Amino acid sequence: MTNTANKDVMAIEKNYEQLDPTAQKYLLVCSFLALYTPIPIDLISIVVESENEDGVIASLQQMTDLNLLEKTSDGFQIQPHIASFVQGKFDSKKLKEILGITAKGMETICKSMDSPTEMLPYVKHADTLAQKTQLNKLAVSGFLSGYVGNYWLSEGNIQEAVLFYRRALLIIEKFSGIDSAEYTEHLNNLGSALHKIKKLEEAKKCFEQVVITDKKVLGNDHPAVAIGLNNLGQVLLELNNIDGAVLHLENALKINTHHYGLNHPLVASGFYNLGMALFDVGNLERAKVELTQALAIRQNIYGDLHPSVAESHHGLGMVFQTIDNITEAETNYRQAIKIWENDKKPENIQLAASYTNLGGILHVKGDYSDANVYYLKGLEIFEVCLPANDKTIRDLRLQIKLLDHKISMPELLEKMESGENLSPELISLLDEIFGAESKGK
Repeated sequence: MTNTANKDVMAIEKNYEQLDPTAQKYLLVCSFLALYTPIPIDLISIVVESENEDGVIASLQQMTDLNLLEKTSDGFQIQPHIASFVQGKFDSKKLKEILGITAKGMETICKSMDSPTEMLPYVKHADTLAQKTQLNKLAVSGFLSGYVGNYWLSEGNIQEAVLFYRRALLIIEKFSGIDSAEYTEHLNNLGSALHKIKKLEEAKKCFEQVVITDKKVLGNDHPAVAIGLNNLGQVLLELNNIDGAVLHLENALKINTHHYGLNHPLVASGFYNLGMALFDVGNLERAKVELTQALAIRQNIYGDLHPSVAESHHGLGMVFQTIDNITEAETNYRQAIKIWENDKKPENIQLAASYTNLGGILHVKGDYSDANVYYLKGLEIFEVCLPANDKTIRDLRLQIKLLDHKISMPELLEKMESGENLSPELISLLDEIFGAESKGK
């Protein structure tokens, strides 16, 4: 060690000795957190069991004045050489004890948060603590890894979320086993992440194991079982196993209705999911009943202008459009559009679908100008949210071309089937339509 390094250590030692034992504990807690990252004052308060945050801040300021912490515009933070020095002052048993207390304090904070905005100040610290507690064989590392996974999932970084969920499951399996509610909670989250990136068979296996284990551990009628059944039903829908999806969604709805009564968000979502599954299988009358029930519950809970109410209107619009009740379909699409436009989420793919479906109704009615307006609004969103060669975008562009000829697809097909002579432009458009379909297969 050089003379300069010796002097630096001596200076740190001298400043450290000016701290009382409580402040030294504060600094030890800080040493376990992410480097160069604002220190959460509430975490320090929880770990040292102090309700006096002003006192904690004053102590951190004292450490800053002694060059043991840095202070930026975002708050206090610790540097690596200070963290190493402080941890060198304690034996391994004490270090593990305070690390465990710090991690449990982080767990307490994290359990109260859902939104990415709330989670953001804690994510780096949770990740750092997860790694350190895993190395020290502390069970809390599983929860913290899962929490970081939740953050990345909410931010749309699905691949990163999958990595953290897999890490969490490995840790939880070691400490709690696979037959535990904690394990199935994180397995459910992994399944949801895999579902989002269309790894459907992997997601299905996750949800199947969740349902089996939760039934075994919690009982057949526990609300956690309903969560797994609902998620499994959603994946089966995308795998085109519609009958299996309907069965699982019905069972999930039955459990939630029993536990929560009719007037509950989960029950409303259950009616909606079941209604859409029944729509996919072609049971339109029953789909209409389930979706109407979902709409009524959501209006009762949230009022008329909530996004979930818009979702129910959109689903009903699809049912009414399919059974040729065009008036009711148009009314429901317009209601959905009104709510979603008021919600001001520019990349809402459901809003794009309502625009497109309403445009389709107006197109068939011969209201070409308004149809074009809604088609273009839908196309603008789809082009942001979907790949450029997505079938939805291709089909919508073809509908817009049909508008240019003031003809709808049913009318064009009718002319073709009747043997009517078509203009070269319409023949070219038919070739484009059926050529696009063959390419998409």
